[in-house]
Amino acid sequence: YMGTSLFLVVFMSVEVAFTSSVWLAGLVAASQAGYVVYPLWNWLDVALITTALGFVVMNFYTEVLGHAPLPYSKFSLGHGSLDARLAFFLCYFAPALLYVWLWERFSRATDNYHATFLFALVMHYTKRCLECLFVHNYSAAIRFTDVVSIGGRYSLASASAFLVVNFMTAPSESYSLPNTWPLVIFVIGQGLNFWHHVLQASLRTHGSREYFMPTRGLFAWAACPHYLGELISWFGIAMLGRAFVLYMMVLTMVVYLTGRAVQTRRWYRERMPESVPENWYAILPGLA
Repeated sequence: YMGTSLFLVVFMSVEVAFTSSVWLAGLVAASQAGYVVYPLWNWLDVALITTALGFVVMNFYTEVLGHAPLPYSKFSLGHGSLDARLAFFLCYFAPALLYVWLWERFSRATDNYHATFLFALVMHYTKRCLECLFVHNYSAAIRFTDVVSIGGRYSLASASAFLVVNFMTAPSESYSLPNTWPLVIFVIGQGLNFWHHVLQASLRTHGSREYFMPTRGLFAWAACPHYLGELISWFGIAMLGRAFVLYMMVLTMVVYLTGRAVQTRRWYRERMPESVPENWYAILPGLA
């Protein structure tokens, strides 16, 4: 048993290493293109980067190793009392509202750099809110503490992004870079995520709590391609914001969502072993 557990830990760690390597390759490419502004290493930079590294470690322990995954969706403990549709709507509405309020109260910058970042961030959360209302079919209620945890993390990300984009000023030459490629990456990620959310939702009738293994789209090769779309979208947002801290925030999501995908694949293999393809990846077809 201990040998099997050790093998699983090593295997899951390798998969996170693969997805993190893709993140690093993206960071290097973005840096060479001028879309990364490295920190000045003042106290705020250090605090934000240290916080991001803390979340990387926590996400690895809780989600990748599966010691304490957030108990929603397939990992629900069945103790929730809040309607999941409304709860997740609030989880995504709160960080969008927070960023807009902070911008209105302390910034109001409307140049191309600030306006495009504001647009992309708000559009991301708007899409997620609309999906909560009109696309997803939820299987179980959720606990209030989990709503606070999920919404709190996104809100912390919004507040950190606001500080970085509006007060930790990027060099003027990075402002002048075209936003075409960051927006293309953002839209591709949003489209990939939305497509697979729709495919997931089509498997279950409204009100049903039964789980089915998705097989259409990239689900034929990976358990959670919608997470891949999410990460691509956030990487585009980081490119729009330029700051290294934003890329570190994406790294926390890489570890979290890779871990979630690994545990999701494990969940399917335990409950539907005859349906799971032999070479079914977790999040990134052909790699991890």
